Amino acid sequence: MAILLGPLGIGIFGILTSIFMLSSTVTEMGIFMSSVREISFHRGKENKSIVNELIRLMRRLPFIIGLVVIVLLVLFSGPISQLSFGDSDMQLDVLLLGFAIYMSYVARGNQTLMQAFQFTGNLARYQVFSALVTSIISVLLYYLLKNEGIIVAILVSNLIMMLFSYFFSRGIRSKQSDVSKEKRWEIIKKVYKLGFAFMLDGIILAAFPYVLRVLLLELYDIETIGIFVAATAITRQVVQLILNTIKMDFYPRVSKHADDPSQLNQIINDQIQISILLGLPVSLFLIVFAKHAIILAYSSAFLAATPLIFWLTAGCFFQIIQWPLAFVFMAKSKGKIFININFWIYFVLHLLLTYVFNHLFGFVGIAIAFCVTTLILLLVTYILLKRFIPFSWNSINKKLLSISIVSFLIIYVLTFQSNLIGLILAFIYAVFVGLYVLRSIVDTLKDLPRFNQLVKKLPSFLQKIIFYNKK
Repeated sequence: MAILLGPLGIGIFGILTSIFMLSSTVTEMGIFMSSVREISFHRGKENKSIVNELIRLMRRLPFIIGLVVIVLLVLFSGPISQLSFGDSDMQLDVLLLGFAIYMSYVARGNQTLMQAFQFTGNLARYQVFSALVTSIISVLLYYLLKNEGIIVAILVSNLIMMLFSYFFSRGIRSKQSDVSKEKRWEIIKKVYKLGFAFMLDGIILAAFPYVLRVLLLELYDIETIGIFVAATAITRQVVQLILNTIKMDFYPRVSKHADDPSQLNQIINDQIQISILLGLPVSLFLIVFAKHAIILAYSSAFLAATPLIFWLTAGCFFQIIQWPLAFVFMAKSKGKIFININFWIYFVLHLLLTYVFNHLFGFVGIAIAFCVTTLILLLVTYILLKRFIPFSWNSINKKLLSISIVSFLIIYVLTFQSNLIGLILAFIYAVFVGLYVLRSIVDTLKDLPRFNQLVKKLPSFLQKIIFYNKK
């Protein structure tokens, strides 16, 4: 993608994506995430009539709000283009985003049902197949049309996702509704009430990158923004799978057990343990091979992003620990706390730190600001959560958190000068951490019969490598 579009094309793609995310977040009003919570909660209570009504809602409402966003972007595409790009040349592209958002709503409605009903197999297949097909087609469009193919690729990608979502959610059906009109409106109002909290939080999360890129456009050119977008995209991929798991699997589970503090404590610690075990070694290897990752994912034209990788990766790592804690507030319908945390820290403080650190450290200061913000966000979320549930880190997570902090410090020291000896030592240390994590994963899974059966099929030398105890 980056080779075909270059820094300029990546910059345009980043801004269009920000408009897409912000527009969709404002108009969908958080109903998809709130519906996951409501369906999961009522499935746990076996309220079949309410669950049936929520299924019907998710099948119909996306079409209505999709039409709303098309109308809004038709009316305001000119001013949005002027504000985002400095001229009206991209007005048609902004207008066409409305149709892409319409299709994305339909896909998200179907995805919400798969998530709430914990159709994990179909959900995984939907994500893999849609990602594979959209990637292939997008690359082809970029090759043929260059920068003009960006908006076409966005439209086609969302069309494909919509069609796949229908196919993989076809097993979820609703029956004839036996709910009264009054009860139906009560259900809708509750979905929107909780969804409003998700919407405000989504606006904050979607508005920040948009505001940041508009701000950076005043300080740097659009190619520099493209380099920043590339750096954030690479580091985001490290944790994207984990963050998706938190949304798709963890959130329905905490919603189902929202009234059981002891069960919540166990679920949160389990998710954090998995997040660290998966995220730590990948993060360390990405930092060590930052230059190679940039060239492989983009091209040598993006090597200016290298100094940003450490700080962005560390910030993303803090996020995968903070998210399980934050989602508990939404599961317990404490959306106001969730919103205030993200607004005052992730948005306001983040922008302030970005401005200050940019003046102090230059371009890399933007990444440092992100890292510091996510660390503060983690600490504040943890302190506030303890006021609502008796949450505490278990001994395993305390140990893993200590190892993680020490590991990031060691890797930073070894890779700071980017000399060969330092990189070799950093690689050796990352391998050591990776092996430790592998052993921890094996120790966690070794009591599962299916895991034992799989390991016994491996050659003996592989069993020894993963520290498998045959006893």
